[in-house]
Amino acid sequence: MTFVVAHIPEAVEVKEPVEVRNSFFLLGLAPTNDLDARAVCPHGTWQIEERTTFVDLLLTLGTLLIYTPRTSSYYCREPAPPAVASPESPSP
Repeated sequence: MTFVVAHIPEAVEVKEPVEVRNSFFLLGLAPTNDLDARAVCPHGTWQIEERTTFVDLLLTLGTLLIYTPRTSSYYCREPAPPAVASPESPSP
């Protein structure tokens, strides 16, 4: 499942995503915690992907569907470049 938060301009280089494993119980019905995306990406995100990896699947089946982890990838925005100040006109 992919959530596109903003369009990525062509000139922007996309860095490696930040991987976070989220924990759920009872097939995802009961999350164990809330995650603030600003804690992971202080300048915002371009895109968030949530998926079940092979290791997540093994953990889910090994606990008989009681513990259900999922892996999220956060593609972080870079901080905005500093604004260029225009030269002030000389005062008369």
